[in-house]
Amino acid sequence: IHGSSEYDGEVHVDGFDVNLVAFEGSPEGMPFDTPIAEYVYDYSANLAEVETGGVRMNLIPKEGSNAFTGGFYTNFAHPSWLANNVSQEIVDRGLTGGKDGGLRGDQSWMFAPSLGGPIVEDRLWFFISFSQRKASFFPPSLFNNTDTSAMMYVPDLDNPTKSVSDTYEGTGRFTLQATASDKVQVYWSNNHTRQVPALSGSNLFPLYIAPESGSEGTGGINTYQLTWTRPQSDRILFEAGVSYLPAHNILYPLNNAYGSPGNGAHLGARTDLPGVFEFSNLTLSRNMGFIFRGSTVHFSTKNQSARASMSYVTGSHNLKVGVTHNMKRQSEAYQSDTWTNLGTFYGVPAQAYFESRPPETNELTNMGIYVQDQWTLDRVTVNAGVRFDYFKGFYPDHTSMPGMPTHSFWAPNPISFEGATAVSWKDLQPRLGLGRLGWAH
Repeated sequence: IHGSSEYDGEVHVDGFDVNLVAFEGSPEGMPFDTPIAEYVYDYSANLAEVETGGVRMNLIPKEGSNAFTGGFYTNFAHPSWLANNVSQEIVDRGLTGGKDGGLRGDQSWMFAPSLGGPIVEDRLWFFISFSQRKASFFPPSLFNNTDTSAMMYVPDLDNPTKSVSDTYEGTGRFTLQATASDKVQVYWSNNHTRQVPALSGSNLFPLYIAPESGSEGTGGINTYQLTWTRPQSDRILFEAGVSYLPAHNILYPLNNAYGSPGNGAHLGARTDLPGVFEFSNLTLSRNMGFIFRGSTVHFSTKNQSARASMSYVTGSHNLKVGVTHNMKRQSEAYQSDTWTNLGTFYGVPAQAYFESRPPETNELTNMGIYVQDQWTLDRVTVNAGVRFDYFKGFYPDHTSMPGMPTHSFWAPNPISFEGATAVSWKDLQPRLGLGRLGWAH
């Protein structure tokens, strides 16, 4: 948008940053729209309260009222409703499985009930929701391995791989009118996903990942928020809040029980054999060890955020001063402290890789202080502001695991890595935007 980087995008829930540590612009999962009242997009001449110049999407949760209201949403799709647009030209370009090798559906459905209303009239309200979505399909050009113990992946064209995705979320928001001016809100959500197989096929192009080298991916995200608002007068508004967002993602080796004879019998990972990376066609097979250096991977993240601001609003003149603070921590752990993988060339081993990867932790703290002023004169609006940002990315001390007895020649003793600060930045950003109905600059 206007030349900004895709990594400048931000996703917020009620004004709180929910982006990952490792992937800029990528949120910790996306909530269902069942509990969301409003989607607010900032995409042009961002105000000083927004850290970057990219697109910000802010999701505002629903809240209860004195009237009981509810809703129920559902949808479903039958496999026969999915068209196949695979042409002979696409087949000639390498799509495996002929014209029947295109995307084929298996099942797709969703249901989402919600309810809101008073607990104590004029004093305390609630809004709760539950959403679940399940989808399974057969991706194009993805077939189970004929023999997962072999050195090379050979697709079984009579046994396509089924991809299953299951997501559910429960939410609750409670609103307390503590005084005539003070409103306090508590928001909670739990979002859980399961995908089998995760990271398979061409998901990491140009690599091709055989089904058994994918994983059973599960993830859980909890969101806890506490906010306070107080209109001090008809022109002055105080706002503050804190947010805590712990999350985990686990990649398990694909279970043999996932398939059944004639429909996925060869899909399970072979954790008893070295993983294989075939150099001639960039294909991974047997298990996911070549990418993740272990049989099971745990990702754990913790996002802590706080915000506070004061706004002065007259209609033609809007002034806002505030502060934001984010602390994020991401940890990675790998089951099996020593792992062996093979690099092959047309099925012949050419290299061996021995991994003894320690747990990893990365942290950051990010604080911003801003002042923004908006004036509207006739049909012209001037946005002016300044923002100070402090950003620090660092990691603590790490210690590797000692090698197993069979690999004692390679890593007989633990190795320590001293913690360090990766980056420490201070930035002062002026902001200026000028707009008029019919044109903008």
